[in-house]
Amino acid sequence: MESNTLNRMESEAGSTERDDARAQIDLITADRQALAQRVAQHPWWHTLASAAITAVIVAAPLSGSMWIVTLISVLLISASTALDKECDKRMGVSIMKPVGRRSLAIVITLVTVEVALFGASLGIMFSELSGSIALNSALAAVVTIVGLRMLSRTMAQEIRHGR
Repeated sequence: MESNTLNRMESEAGSTERDDARAQIDLITADRQALAQRVAQHPWWHTLASAAITAVIVAAPLSGSMWIVTLISVLLISASTALDKECDKRMGVSIMKPVGRRSLAIVITLVTVEVALFGASLGIMFSELSGSIALNSALAAVVTIVGLRMLSRTMAQEIRHGR
């Protein structure tokens, strides 16, 4: 008799623990969904401003002076950092820190392509074919827009599904 009562109490305690665990998992799932929704709604103004900043940096070699290229690059990279921080503050979440492997791969690819386009613009500057720099600049803007949209969607998926 005593063992039946003890078994029933243990069973009820286990059931309560399972219910509590399920409730916690449901809360975590709801938080993930809400966070993923925030990331997926990456602000359009951030994407366009980032594309403009990238395009101007890639176009900086049109000036023909490495001093001006350096000054423009430093100023605009600082502006980009401030833009990211403002966006993070408004959204309540960092949008440029990769969540998983796929978002990390997108960030690495995006940065690599943009650095390559800037390097190509520098090479073009030294070979004095400045018309091609404008094309590089436009390409950099498009790559930035597409890359940031892909990054937002990928990060949202990774958050929803736990990376």
